[in-house]
Amino acid sequence: MKLLKVALLGMLIFLLGVVGLKTETVLAQFPTDPLSQMEIAFEGNYARSQIQQRVDEAMKLYNVPKTDENYSRVGSVLVALRKETGQHEMDILDYMIKSYVPGVTMSFPDAAAISATFLQAGDR
Repeated sequence: MKLLKVALLGMLIFLLGVVGLKTETVLAQFPTDPLSQMEIAFEGNYARSQIQQRVDEAMKLYNVPKTDENYSRVGSVLVALRKETGQHEMDILDYMIKSYVPGVTMSFPDAAAISATFLQAGDR
């Protein structure tokens, strides 16, 4: 009986080690640049270049400098709004771009939230 317990404990330790290595491998393969992360996180099958074109256009309209930190924040805002409203990130970006009004100052997160809300209400 004692030998069985030792064998089971040994197998458990081995399996935990394998799972730990696999988790580290998956995390090591996750992209670190924000646009590649958006490509994975955004709903739909959009290429990185398509995402970057729309994100860049919206960032320019809403006066957000193009830095990795800002790309990351923009992606986080869009994913959070998708989870909250069910509206896809690229649809929110499209609405932000088409509804932009020159001379009206609005932050990117506010414009994204308003756009997601209008889309959720059925305004296309």
